[in-house]
Amino acid sequence: MKDLLRFIYKISISILILIGVFWGKRNNEKVCFCGAFKGSIGGPLVKSKLLIDKFGQSYLNFGILYTLSGMPYVSPRVLRIAKRKNIPIVHNQNGVFYEGWYGHGWQDRNKEMAAIYQKADIILFQSKFSQSSAIKFLGKPNGTEHIIYNAVDTNLFVPRVAKNKQEGLTFLVGSKNDNDFGRLRGAVIGLKFALNSGLNCNLVIAGPASKAVKVKLHTLTCKLGLNEKIKVFGSYNRLTAPTIFGNADAFITLDYNDNCPNKVLEALSCGLPVIYSDTGGTPELVSSDCGVSLSCRNSWDKVFYPEESIVGPAMVEVSEKLGEMSYMSRQRALEKFDTKIWFQKHEQIFREFS
Repeated sequence: MKDLLRFIYKISISILILIGVFWGKRNNEKVCFCGAFKGSIGGPLVKSKLLIDKFGQSYLNFGILYTLSGMPYVSPRVLRIAKRKNIPIVHNQNGVFYEGWYGHGWQDRNKEMAAIYQKADIILFQSKFSQSSAIKFLGKPNGTEHIIYNAVDTNLFVPRVAKNKQEGLTFLVGSKNDNDFGRLRGAVIGLKFALNSGLNCNLVIAGPASKAVKVKLHTLTCKLGLNEKIKVFGSYNRLTAPTIFGNADAFITLDYNDNCPNKVLEALSCGLPVIYSDTGGTPELVSSDCGVSLSCRNSWDKVFYPEESIVGPAMVEVSEKLGEMSYMSRQRALEKFDTKIWFQKHEQIFREFS
């Protein structure tokens, strides 16, 4: 049923765009985002919401078509027709599909993505890692290539002003924990090491989790005697995220091969040093003065996580440099990832077609 609804939606969007191609009044200041959804949960939905709220949405009088790799809701045939009518196509490329992460069917999903990717006049890669992986799995693009990292609203995600020192340091893990406990296990074991090292700290886990992951988390927490030191929240959205991030002191993400995770940018904006897996695009976001990198094996055939034994020492290291790292994290977000910068780069690209 889900696939059927997706197919119907894609056909509907494609028909709307065709009407705009043939009968719309061309306006180069108007953009069609090709069926992208707006939302407050998840990086892709937040990104499309920011774009649509800023630049508007037109299905009839557009002068530019803007496609997103995570929302392939327009037929490549329609894009081919649009190109013949000299309508420019800008494509935002996030990640690709590969066997270790997606499993069966990853080649088919890449073919679907590549059919849109190869039609674009301009490709906006979310990171250098996104660029290299796309070229590997989707081929060298025909369009002009740009690196534009995702953005964060630095007026919304801000450091908290004061804290009760008796509470100790709060490490935050914010992640989608489906059926893989690897994203959380290292942080829990790391917390035990940090506590045994004399660090007064606790761990907050936020994000959706499967029943299997919840059971494994509860079992390990009880085994290590950490019941009083770990708090678990469910899903959060863009409205609740600033409070969750703002109440923490440091951020931990062990996710594998993230292209340009919004949660890392949100953590930096809140002044949270980031402990992260040295994979994907995250090392491009976090400099050595605002986080600690954890070495990790790398493969397209299997997902890996940093060794559990190195997470705890990283937590201790962050605690020792917290003041300086917090300041540098906030500065990095302001200087490189603010939404104002992101919008300006989009405006520059859109102006190329006016």
